Amino acid sequence: MVNSNNLKITHVSSNDSPKIKKEITENKELIYFFTWRQFKIRYKQTHLGVVWAVIQPLIYMIILSVIIIRGFSVDFGHPGTSPALSVFASLIIWSYFEKNISSATTSLVSNASLLRKIYIPRFIPVLSMVLVGLIDFLFPFSFFLILNLLLDNNFNPLGLLIMFPLLFLMATLLFGAGLFMGTLNLKYRDAQLVMPFIIRVLFFTTPIFYPISFLPEKLQLLAQLNPLTPLITAFRDGFYSPASIDIRFLALSGVTSILVVVFSILFYKKKINSYVDAL
Repeated sequence: MVNSNNLKITHVSSNDSPKIKKEITENKELIYFFTWRQFKIRYKQTHLGVVWAVIQPLIYMIILSVIIIRGFSVDFGHPGTSPALSVFASLIIWSYFEKNISSATTSLVSNASLLRKIYIPRFIPVLSMVLVGLIDFLFPFSFFLILNLLLDNNFNPLGLLIMFPLLFLMATLLFGAGLFMGTLNLKYRDAQLVMPFIIRVLFFTTPIFYPISFLPEKLQLLAQLNPLTPLITAFRDGFYSPASIDIRFLALSGVTSILVVVFSILFYKKKINSYVDAL
C-alpha cells in the first residue's frame, strides 16, 4: 500500500501547459496511489465487494438472453456457441466503458478541494478511473473464461491475444472521452447530468446484445462509425470467430480513439486552469 505522506508530487506552475506524457512518467507513484484509493472507495462498505463487477454483466446477460435473443432468434455467427456467452463477452468490455466514463466525468469535481490546494497533474483522477476499471474488468473476465471451460464451447484462445490491443484502444478512447467530459464538468455540471442519457443511447445503438448484421444494411455503416462498435464486436468475435473481425473498421476505431484523445488534451490544456480556479 502506498503511504500518501510519502508521495512525491511534481510541482509545476499552473501557467505551464501540462505535458501529459512527461507528467505520467514523473508521477507514477501518485497515479498508483489515486488508482488504489479509488479502488478502495468503490467497494468500501459493500458486502459483496468485487463480486458486483461480475454480477452486473451476468444479470444483464440473463435478461437479454431470455427476452431479446430468444424472442428475436439473434444469430451472432458463432456456431456451437451459446448466444448468451456472446452477449456476456460484449457486456464485459461494454461495462468497462459504461461504468468508468461516468466516474471519469465526475472525477475532477470529486477531487476539486485537492486540486485547489496543491498542484498535481489534473488529469490523474481521470487516468486513475481508466486504470481502476481495468482492475474491475479482470473479475468478470475471469468468470467468463471459467464459463467457457465448463460449457465446452468453441472458445478460441486467440481471443486472449486479440484482447490486449482492444483493451488498449478502449482505454485510450475512455481516457480521451473522460478527460473531455471531466474537464467540461468542472464548469458545466450539465455534463454529469447528460451522461446517463448518452450511455443509454450508446447501449442500444452499439451492437452489444445483437450482431451488426441485425441492423438494416443502410444503418450498418453508420453503426460502424461509432468507435465502440468495432471494439466490442472484435472482442466478442475474437473468442469465437476471429476470422470475421473487420480490420478496416477496427483501424478506423483506433484512429478515432487517438483523435478523441488529441482533441481532449487540447481542450484540457486550454481550459483546465481557468475552470479549476473558478471552482
